Amino acid sequence: MQVRSYLLKLALFVLPLLMFFVYLEYELRQIPNDFNYKSGYLEKHADSLEVLILGSSHSLSFIRPELMKSSAFNAASLHQTLKFDRLIYEKFKGRMPELKTVVIPISYGSYFTSLSHGKDKWRLKDYKLYYDYDEVGLYYTLNVLNGSTPHQIREVLSYKTKNEHLITCSEKGFGLQFSRNAQANLEKTGIKVAKAHTRECSDEFIDENVTALDAIIKSCSDRNINVILYTAPAWHTYRENIDSATMQKTYDITQKLIKKYSNIKYINYFEDSRFINSDFRDVDHLNENGATKFTRIFMSDAGIE
Repeated sequence: MQVRSYLLKLALFVLPLLMFFVYLEYELRQIPNDFNYKSGYLEKHADSLEVLILGSSHSLSFIRPELMKSSAFNAASLHQTLKFDRLIYEKFKGRMPELKTVVIPISYGSYFTSLSHGKDKWRLKDYKLYYDYDEVGLYYTLNVLNGSTPHQIREVLSYKTKNEHLITCSEKGFGLQFSRNAQANLEKTGIKVAKAHTRECSDEFIDENVTALDAIIKSCSDRNINVILYTAPAWHTYRENIDSATMQKTYDITQKLIKKYSNIKYINYFEDSRFINSDFRDVDHLNENGATKFTRIFMSDAGIE
């Protein structure tokens, strides 16, 4: 009897809690966010897309598709690695008959980081939920297991009472909110950011990233699609404090791919002096005006209208 009584009390405690989290998960999935917006845009417009922009924040806050005459979309996300660029490309490649150009940034950590092993591993849920990523289990299928419950409750309340959604990008996917954040002190923060990015780099992830990029380029080559790789501009305090050997490996790996495939164009803006203090949001990202400037330069160099 005591065991039965204990189990009953436990059930009376757990069941309402379980119901609460089921309800919270349902409500979180109703809130429009960048991932369901971008996935939905590609589902709807893939058949007319001519330029697909992939990558991390180094394309999210650098390339404004709205400035292009071509049908273009920025499918980049914060900390998106080459493995997930491939995931998105593979998911939609069969539905993009008009695709002419794929754009991918090659940054300091592009070949040396893994979302699955980094501090932002929780972001895997978004690729599971919205891009059918199948290399994770139940944990990364649920929002409620990958975030702060009080914060998630506030998000739900804000959406239900004020219609405040979580979409931070433009209609064509450019990171508007990210680019409009207040400018950091570029002189003081360069060392800290460079060292933090260096700690995240490891040679153990080179194969994962190169394999993903190689697969995208090969598929594009087979379909007569151009691939534009570029390294985004960065402020001098960042450039001067990264590990030069790692950056050289980045250039070397990229050059090997260029020699292997004829459909690649690589443009290096890393030390481009045309980008001045007022163009930057922080030491390795541009602000909205800087992105407009970069996009126009990039379009000319890449031959994109």
